[in-house]
Amino acid sequence: MVAFSGIMDEAAASEVPRISIEQAKQIHDNPEVVFIDVRSAKSWWRSATKITHAVRENPSAVKQWAPKYTKDQTLIFYCA
Repeated sequence: MVAFSGIMDEAAASEVPRISIEQAKQIHDNPEVVFIDVRSAKSWWRSATKITHAVRENPSAVKQWAPKYTKDQTLIFYCA
């Protein structure tokens, strides 16, 4: 499932699974879990706060980067 803040309507957004910070910490080191930062490039570069080992992907270019992830991986998208 792929969800991006600001792209989905409110009803669809309510169906997106969410995890707590504690749950994210528990799975952070799992090699099958990928944290994907979907902030704008400008916001990402300016931010001092980033999740270690997270990958920044452009939410407007999903078709270009989505194929590099497998169906066996868990993708965690965040924008903060």
